[in-house]
Amino acid sequence: MIKGMFKLILLILLFGFISISPKTKYLVGISIKEISSFLL
Repeated sequence: MIKGMFKLILLILLFGFISISPKTKYLVGISIKEISSFLL
């Protein structure tokens, strides 16, 4: 389960780097915050 989450995060980050836009960075930041708060 956790490994899948990390794979998802990596995919999101990759897509963010490929298409660098404020919206993508915003979504990535929200997802990382939610996942980190969920894990912590």
